Amino acid sequence: MVPKTDKANILLFCVDAMRASWMACAGDSLIHTPNLDRLASSGVRFARAYCNHPICIPARTTMFTGLLPRDHGVWSNNMEMHPRVPTLPKLMQEAGYYTHAVGKLHLSRWIPIGVADDGRYPESMSAWNEGRLYTFPTPYYGFDGVDFVGGHTSFIYGPYVKWLEKEFADGHRLLRPEGARPDTPHTSQYYSMGLPEEMHYNRWIADRAIAAMHQARHLDKPFFIWCSFPDPHPPFSAPYPYSAMYDPQDMPPPVRREGELASLPQFYQELYRQNMDCYGIKGGPLAEEDRRWMLALSYGMVSHVDVQIGRVLDYLQTEGLWEHTAVGFISDHGSDMLGDHWMQSWGSYAFEPAIRIPFLLRLPGGSEGTVHDGIASQVDLMPTILEICGLVHPDARALSQAEAPFHYGQWRSLRLLPGRSLLPILSGSQEPVNASAVIHNDEPFLGFKARTFVTKRFKLTVYGSEGSGELFDLENDPDELHNLWDVPELRELKEQLHMELLKQDLQLAPWHPLPRWSA
Repeated sequence: MVPKTDKANILLFCVDAMRASWMACAGDSLIHTPNLDRLASSGVRFARAYCNHPICIPARTTMFTGLLPRDHGVWSNNMEMHPRVPTLPKLMQEAGYYTHAVGKLHLSRWIPIGVADDGRYPESMSAWNEGRLYTFPTPYYGFDGVDFVGGHTSFIYGPYVKWLEKEFADGHRLLRPEGARPDTPHTSQYYSMGLPEEMHYNRWIADRAIAAMHQARHLDKPFFIWCSFPDPHPPFSAPYPYSAMYDPQDMPPPVRREGELASLPQFYQELYRQNMDCYGIKGGPLAEEDRRWMLALSYGMVSHVDVQIGRVLDYLQTEGLWEHTAVGFISDHGSDMLGDHWMQSWGSYAFEPAIRIPFLLRLPGGSEGTVHDGIASQVDLMPTILEICGLVHPDARALSQAEAPFHYGQWRSLRLLPGRSLLPILSGSQEPVNASAVIHNDEPFLGFKARTFVTKRFKLTVYGSEGSGELFDLENDPDELHNLWDVPELRELKEQLHMELLKQDLQLAPWHPLPRWSA
């Protein structure tokens, strides 16, 4: 067992809307990701990692709090967590770390609806674009400093744009489709970005992450850096040469079969037939040429992010920080469906491309080049980082006999967080930490509440307001082409999985000695 590194630096890379398979180290022979491969070869790749909600803000709030959406209260975009919920950066800050966020945060309202947009929402797009915000206010959920980038590709906003306007007069226009290069068809959903690569927000994010680490060294403090890239989220666009790095004709075909929609819940057919809008993207159908371009540009976006991650990793190594820094890479959720299962939108599905995420963790002196096939999810991130740094969650302190005259958990110990620390795996043990994962999805655009239960072999999705659901045998049908929900011979299995989902969802609810928002 590798000893705990009480003052290890923590560097977490996050991307937005990336599939677990979009890395060469994950078996994709087409994509070029040498720096993610470098990180995987120096640590552990969790091959079966899942988000706990397939939408940005709920998923990111889960990573920051260690709680499922039901428990942190953020179940859709354009919401924010209660200010008294403990966050990972806040706990790191209290432990003496210099905490800094760079890039996309997505922890509070970005389009304030029903409230006065008077500058009190630091991530508000209109507040930045209309001049009500000029600097990002800190501290913010425990971050000492923030170099903020809001939005994606054509609608990037925030301090980066202010910097770009000063450095490059035509920069803002070249971010958008009207400034696209002519070598690619350009639409509102995909185009070749005209902005020079050296002025791109991904490079700015990497530069600011390096500066934040330098600042921590100046302060003589360990650092907790959240380095978050907005890509490869749509609209799909990359700067040259990454926009031309992949030929659309080389893209693999969509994963689907004729007649598939008839075996799925009714809303799939309605999405496809009516082309309904979910989170700003139409449900379907998707023209083959568009699909190929979207996927080729997604690959280009991932490769561009990979280069910037490499620059940050190079800084760690050249400055002698590599052996003192735990490094992670994760996505907030999976990608758009991009024609798989006849769908093109995102946020409404429990298919593997939408909920399975890349997840790499590297511990100094820990296991190297390991692929762990046990199930992991985003709720495991917070307990893992806390244990690496030798920190205790405040709920655990509040339950201790030193702080409370009560006898909590006299018969059974109380579970304070739903996740489990992955430190034993990072330290060389191959024992699985979790046997399953639970994914919440309260979907306001279609109006259902879904719960997904993933085991080593099976995946069950239950819709609260629907009589139908999904059951897939991932061992024999890894592409999820055959929904087994209505197979009579599997009724007993389905009932068993229903019961196990109920038990797990109950067990994952945390105990709070005195909830901070009602104490």
